[in-house]
Amino acid sequence: MIRRSTISLNFSNKNKLEKLNTIFEEYQRVVNYFIDYIWSKNVFHGSFLSSTNHCSTWFSARMIQCAAKQALSICKSQRRKRKKTKPSFNKFSMELDQRFYDIEFDKNSFDIWLKFSSIGDKMILWCPSKKHNHFNKFYEDESWNLKKSCRLRKTDKGIFCDIFFQKEDPKKRIKGRRIGLDVGYKKLVVSSDGLSFGKEIEEKCNKIANKQRNSNNYRKAIVEKNEYINKSVKDFFEKYDNLKEIKIERLKNLKHKSKFSRTFNNKFQYWSYSNFISRLKLTSEELGVQVTEVDPAYTSQTCSSCSHVDKSSRNREMFNCTYCNIILDADHNAALNIFFKFRL
Repeated sequence: MIRRSTISLNFSNKNKLEKLNTIFEEYQRVVNYFIDYIWSKNVFHGSFLSSTNHCSTWFSARMIQCAAKQALSICKSQRRKRKKTKPSFNKFSMELDQRFYDIEFDKNSFDIWLKFSSIGDKMILWCPSKKHNHFNKFYEDESWNLKKSCRLRKTDKGIFCDIFFQKEDPKKRIKGRRIGLDVGYKKLVVSSDGLSFGKEIEEKCNKIANKQRNSNNYRKAIVEKNEYINKSVKDFFEKYDNLKEIKIERLKNLKHKSKFSRTFNNKFQYWSYSNFISRLKLTSEELGVQVTEVDPAYTSQTCSSCSHVDKSSRNREMFNCTYCNIILDADHNAALNIFFKFRL
């Protein structure tokens, strides 16, 4: 089980930040060079990593191989997706192992010092950072071990480092209840028991949509929504503390496939299915609860009582079966169908 905690490197002085920016720009250039090379040679295996000296750069041989490995991974991913167009690396992100990175704690005036070396041009950087509550949650828990790798990345907010912690996976629960969950826009989640969590999620999304994009109030509204999702997940597991399996729908690219009005799409884009599911899975993993994804087909159109399928049975928030006349909350009906479905 692996968890990530992000620390800021923006405490570094101007000279160090400029050097980090130079590293990011060169790394992006070198990765794209190898993407071009791999794609033109049609070599999608690891043998070329032993001969990467044809790339002209001030990077060390180790750093060149690191960039080449990432380029190969990007190309393989493109092929797995069966895309014929050559990919490009537009991010400022580097996966660094213990050859390039070391960490020291409680030295001088800062909680954390990160040392970056073996990059090239005899460059050695000591970058300061500070601990925070999320970092201390793992660092102060002896069951979590610090991994000897990190991810260095740059965003519009500055330069950050993702630190990874690892511990053994807990044993899966063999005793407890199974439950089905329907994740929605009006209510964040409804269980097959009929209980609802996150009833204010629509209000939170509307609040974001009504703010000027990228304004301080806009960012605050997004933070508020994310905190509300975390609280809803916490409330769910406090209510269901004896689960062994959760069944959910496997929904992908839902926002891209959905066709709504422009006004609704403006609000719908802030719907947080993936955010909620990610938090649900992380918490389930820590507790040893199995999460099973099921086929989402017809869960909202099928009667959970008689199995009759008719899309006209659902009328907004209510489900009234056109065959057996049962009436119940539409999300509760969907959650029951998810519960009864077999895993994929």
